[in-house]
Amino acid sequence: MGIKEEYLKKQKASGIKVGDRVRVLRKAKEGERGWGNSWVEDMDGKVGKTGIVHYVDEEFGIGLSGSTCGFPYFVLEKVKKTKKK
Repeated sequence: MGIKEEYLKKQKASGIKVGDRVRVLRKAKEGERGWGNSWVEDMDGKVGKTGIVHYVDEEFGIGLSGSTCGFPYFVLEKVKKTKKK
């Protein structure tokens, strides 16, 4: 299995799907862990913030609300929904 196939397998296994709320934990390096995209300056402002997943793409990664970029699964963590009082 090649590095791209391994990346896609792990992206799917992450369980992140459209509609999930996620937090961006850190920046990623270009090609890190087989990610088929590169980190651009516009993505820096999302680090530490949450967003809603709008798409999951095999080539570009995971797209978040308010961004035209795709993030790799390994810099994202699902945020649990809290119950409103």
